Amino acid sequence: MVTGLFDPMSRLLFGTLLLASTLAAAHGAPAVTASPGTTLPTAAAAPARYPFRGVILGVFPDKGTLLIKHEDIPGLMKGMKMAFRVTPEVFKLVKEGDTITATLIVREDDFWLENVQPVKG
Repeated sequence: MVTGLFDPMSRLLFGTLLLASTLAAAHGAPAVTASPGTTLPTAAAAPARYPFRGVILGVFPDKGTLLIKHEDIPGLMKGMKMAFRVTPEVFKLVKEGDTITATLIVREDDFWLENVQPVKG
């Protein structure tokens, strides 16, 4: 009887382990190296989400943005004045001077606000 990699059970076990290790490595790997010095992303990075609070200084529906003086965003940046993209529905909910809360979404070199709500009172 032949044993080792030629044995059908050994081949099945080896193939299963090889497939499992390949899938595990590919699933957890952030990038694949194509050639020295070249890195190809395997998938878009998941966006980061931050609680957000600020006061609207300007409303620009034609540009799809709000100018907001926001509070510090821990782990990201100090408070400052910035323009943020929002969906068209937001312009029906808010006006200049409103304090808002939202979720700031940051993905690579892009950012926008979601879940924008005026603060009552």
